Amino acid sequence: MDQRDFFISYTASDEAWARKIARILTGHGYTVHVQYEDSPYGESIYTWMNQALMASGNFIAVWSRAYESSENCKGEIEAAYGMKIRGRMGKFLPVLVEDIPLWPLYGRFGRVDLFGLDDARIEERILRAVGYRGPVQTPPAPVQTTDPAPTTDASTFAGLSAKELYQRGSDYCYGRNGVQQDYAKARDYYEQAAAMGHAVALNDLVYLYENGYGVPKDYAKARECYERVAAMGNALALNNLGVLYRNGYGVPKDYAKAREYYEQAAAMGNASALRDLGYLYQNGYGVPQDYAKAREYYEQAAAMGNAPALNNLGYLYQNGYSVPQDYAKAREYYEQAAAMGNAPALNNLGVLYRKGYGVPQDYAKARDYYERAAAKGDRNAYYNLGLVYEFGRGVQQDDQKALEWYQKAADLGDGAADDKVSRLRRKLRL
Repeated sequence: MDQRDFFISYTASDEAWARKIARILTGHGYTVHVQYEDSPYGESIYTWMNQALMASGNFIAVWSRAYESSENCKGEIEAAYGMKIRGRMGKFLPVLVEDIPLWPLYGRFGRVDLFGLDDARIEERILRAVGYRGPVQTPPAPVQTTDPAPTTDASTFAGLSAKELYQRGSDYCYGRNGVQQDYAKARDYYEQAAAMGHAVALNDLVYLYENGYGVPKDYAKARECYERVAAMGNALALNNLGVLYRNGYGVPKDYAKAREYYEQAAAMGNASALRDLGYLYQNGYGVPQDYAKAREYYEQAAAMGNAPALNNLGYLYQNGYSVPQDYAKAREYYEQAAAMGNAPALNNLGVLYRKGYGVPQDYAKARDYYERAAAKGDRNAYYNLGLVYEFGRGVQQDDQKALEWYQKAADLGDGAADDKVSRLRRKLRL
């Protein structure tokens, strides 16, 4: 296995953070071992972990509550810590993505706090922590222009592997390894790599179009990227096409089309597609509402470790939809999802404790779960914390704090919170 600068350790619920950190590092010339890109399909994950750790100069742990609960992550960080104290690992960096205590043993070599920061400050902190000395190359503000024509001769791509095409695209995206920053060229290389099934190239290509970096914001182009890779049988792209049609992103909202794409991805074992099919049947979107069918899909996805599916199963048991109402089972599913960092499950556990459903009523526990969910940006948790402070449930009654939490929920489109904000502002004469 080739030697690289960093091993990025993370659990599945924090993959978006791992991708962001990897993009920052590779965009400034570093190389990384990261499971979503490098772990070989069909081979032992533990063999890959060992080999990748041994072939990494430095270690980053994407630290969260879910990380603390993951047996695989515990194994990775213990191995990396042992390498560090024996002088066989350079930097050992716990990177906190939630506002939680860090285990003292692992904080002795430093820590990096990323929670609550915007993208520019996240990049600055990561680069400072790893000791980067070059100029920080951040993307310019989005520019709305006409879509540039291909700027790279097709013969340039001949003989290059998907990984080589992706790396060259990244060079142009960030202006490194002897080339000037050129988003049009980056796009060309990413498109070639994505067409060969390189999932990270697809992700970065969609990133350009979604943010308008050097090209117009364009969901249609994002859809084209997904369609190219989907045509090659890529389950992730098929599922993402379903998401576009379900939400009407750049296309007319079409639940039937969404279901078609989800079914294709689900047949290939994609857990997110199984969960999303359950969501369609639970809500009757484009299909007759059918809680039993929803449960079947959720159970298949949950068996594959999908945290939102576990949370949704908890919801079915809490409310007795297609199953006998069972608060104990609901809590069990919520706890499994919460251990994986799922914010709605944390909020739902708070609801159980606030109402005393299957557990002794406990406002302090409820508030703790709400706060943990709110730290992850959960809108319902914001609203529930507003209720906690408005009515003094386990805390001193505080209209001002209630207003602040309701406002957060309202800012995310919660109509009920909007009404609460208006009423409290009148009460406080604001």
